[in-house]
Amino acid sequence: TVSYRTSPGDDFTTLSLGGIGGTGDLSTNLPGQPCGTQIEVFFSAQTTGGQTVTLPEYGADAPFVIDVTNLTTVLEDNFDGDLGWTVGAPDDDATSGIWERVNPNGTSAQPADALFGPLCYVTGQHPGGGDGANDIDNGKTTLFSPVLDLSDTGDDAVQIRYWRWYSNTAGAAPNEDIFQIDISDDWGATWTNVETVGPGGAETSGGWFQHSFDPASLINLTDSVQMRFIASDEGSGSLVEAAIDAFEKVANTVEQIA
Repeated sequence: TVSYRTSPGDDFTTLSLGGIGGTGDLSTNLPGQPCGTQIEVFFSAQTTGGQTVTLPEYGADAPFVIDVTNLTTVLEDNFDGDLGWTVGAPDDDATSGIWERVNPNGTSAQPADALFGPLCYVTGQHPGGGDGANDIDNGKTTLFSPVLDLSDTGDDAVQIRYWRWYSNTAGAAPNEDIFQIDISDDWGATWTNVETVGPGGAETSGGWFQHSFDPASLINLTDSVQMRFIASDEGSGSLVEAAIDAFEKVANTVEQIA
């Protein structure tokens, strides 16, 4: 089956998938939607043993997002190369778990693989031993994007997307810390919060989740836009890990769609 909805918070509508001419492929048609709509979608299947599996893994909690628009990817960074991300703010004080661009070694709190390609940014490569050998400890660590030029978008609507991983539910003090994501339109002189993950909630115990947002709703679209990702373990020590992959800047030319 495929389940979809066109507004966050609505119930999902579920449709059966039918075969395509004996090819082994399956398909169905979703009802047409107005330009600019975002459709959330996930797929479900049942094994011969009666187990239900979903794609993406977390189903309704983290569905795929489909834009009803002419989507142009302006920037796509899977971190396989160095496009200018930097690590470290003047007030960073974490003593371990500093952001690194690596092929991650998995733990109970950190992903074992990047989501797209071999590399992603994680809070400290795990060297082996206990799961807390290189998690975030004693403060915060900050990852900065390169400066983005959003001033040349014209009439296009712009979105920024990224996939994130966050786990703060293990250790001696679970669900006490946060993962803060901010955006700036003036080279980092001032910052506006995009989202804060934690201290509790469904997306604080690992797993990849995509976040997509319209920067124009938060900041002015200038040639000096930058993002920062702040992960921390403050106060009582616990097992905290974060990761970022598949950072994108996309343009939606809604007016070109009939």
